[in-house]
Order: sequence, then structure tokens, then C-alpha cells
Amino acid sequence: MEIAEMAALAVPYIVTAVGAYGAAVWTKTQDAMADETVGWGRRMLQRLGRRAESRAALESAVADVPADGDDADAVAALRMQVRKALAADPELAADIAQMLSTAGAGSQVISGSHIGGDVNQIGSARDVSITGRRGVSIGGDNSGIVSSGDGANNVQFKR
Repeated sequence: MEIAEMAALAVPYIVTAVGAYGAAVWTKTQDAMADETVGWGRRMLQRLGRRAESRAALESAVADVPADGDDADAVAALRMQVRKALAADPELAADIAQMLSTAGAGSQVISGSHIGGDVNQIGSARDVSITGRRGVSIGGDNSGIVSSGDGANNVQFKR
């Protein structure tokens, strides 16, 4: 995997971790209730931060990323610092490549998005029927969130 591609894949995880913890992401310990994306981003940052030569620049770039990750320039600056750290250390690049190969297996990162509408399903279920507003019927097992109705706020934590 190319260094630039690896940095581009890693940064959404890191931005999500920064959004959850702010600049304190460097000192946060494993939170059992943190979602998978936040956990992967934090672990990638911890691994990147072990390289003393790039730690200060990474900390500065992380501090500039707002919690919502909407500042494209700040995210680009963070991506550049990640690229520099990966390019300077083949062992670090191999570690991050390994993390990326297993991060979010079977899941997607959605960052800075809003899912709206009357009926939303996240996950998978057998024999799902969604009919009109607020009409959901599941004839089998559900392995995710099925949401219907006015302004539902769903949060699913994996342990």
C-alpha cells in the first residue's frame, strides 16, 4: 500500500477519535463503550505517537482538528503529518498497514454525515419490511439498528 493512500485511509479514524476525545486523545485509555472507529483511530494515533521524531508535529496537527472534523485544511495538515511519519519509518508504516487491514472489517466509516428521512436501517436483518412512516416489521434476527419515526437518535456501542 502506498504511503499517501495509507495516510488517507488512516486519517478518518484519527479524526473520529479526535472528535470523540479532543486533544486529550493522547492520554485517553481504552474506553469499553467507545465505538470501533474511535478505538481504531485512537490506537493508530497511539502507535504513530510512539515515534518521538514526529510526535510534536502530530500533536499540533491533532490540536488543530475540530471535534466535527469539518475543517478540510486542518484534516489535510494532519494527513500530511501522518504521511511524513509513515514515510520516515518503514516499521511504523507496516504496523499501520496491518491495523488498516483489520480496522473496520465488515464496517464502513461515516464521518461528518447526517442520515435523515422517515425510515433508516443500519445493520442487517432477515425478512425486514419497512412500510410507510413508522412501519417496521422484522421476521427474524436483527443484527443492527432499525429506526423509524420522528427524529430518533440511535447509538450502538460494541463491546
